[in-house]
Amino acid sequence: MTEEPLHRVEVTRDIVYAEGRIRVDGQEAVRDLWMDAYLPKGAGEDPLPVVIYTHGGAFHHGSPRTGYRVDGALSTSPEHYCRLFAELGYACFAINYRLGPEEPIASGIGYDEQRVERDTIALMMDRVSIIRQNLGMRPLDVSDPKDELLLSDTVLSATEDLWRAIDFVRSNAIDFGVDPDRIVLGGFSAGAVTSLNVAHGTDAGVAGAFMLSTAPIGLNIFETVREGSSAPRLLFSRANTICPVRSPASKVCCSTTMTSVLTTNSPGFRGLDISIRQGLRRSVLMARSNRLKIASWHLWTGQPVTADG
Repeated sequence: MTEEPLHRVEVTRDIVYAEGRIRVDGQEAVRDLWMDAYLPKGAGEDPLPVVIYTHGGAFHHGSPRTGYRVDGALSTSPEHYCRLFAELGYACFAINYRLGPEEPIASGIGYDEQRVERDTIALMMDRVSIIRQNLGMRPLDVSDPKDELLLSDTVLSATEDLWRAIDFVRSNAIDFGVDPDRIVLGGFSAGAVTSLNVAHGTDAGVAGAFMLSTAPIGLNIFETVREGSSAPRLLFSRANTICPVRSPASKVCCSTTMTSVLTTNSPGFRGLDISIRQGLRRSVLMARSNRLKIASWHLWTGQPVTADG
């Protein structure tokens, strides 16, 4: 007998939360940025805790609704994760953001320019080169200042877009029925990098971030992660760890990162203070003496896997 989910899920699609600048045929243009909202039905009168989920794809492809194949592995779609969160009582928002093929134009919204470290994009060039080749795009050379600016602006634009998505959710907290002080960010690959940048590189003031396959790229977070600080909690797990936990409704195999957030005192976020949070915090602290060492934590090919059937 199939166990019923705690809550049914109401989905609202194509909610425009901001606009973003891009280039089209060399000319500056503006496009809408949108999100999908997954809200639990019958969750009570108290404001809901929030998860804002950012998809992966090496900052070049990916979608809030679908997975994609990388090196033969099929990533679990953000929609599946958001449905799982909503079934357990979270309000979950999956965001669309600007990607590399659009040539995003960063504007500095939400972060201090002094925290920008453009040369850190070298950490992701192996994966970006493969993705660009698969997409039929020209290769990039980060030793070329124009290419470094193009790719770093892509990473920073994603940071800006997530920051503005948080601002939108907070501004509409009453309409969504959510608690603006209980927002956690999450994602994998590029989405994990973006969640880390916003949680620890901006003034977003979120409660925490869970990340699958991440690295410090774009913003310098090494001065914000300190022992005993009140900075947002970081939840971290190995990218290739898969657990047999499934959503009764969506039948999705979920990574240990997401499961740890969901099953520990869910859905109140008291579960953020658990042992798994030590992982990335320790690695960031240790990496101050050797920043490239933390790159080994970013396993680009270790995507969560969609269960069959």
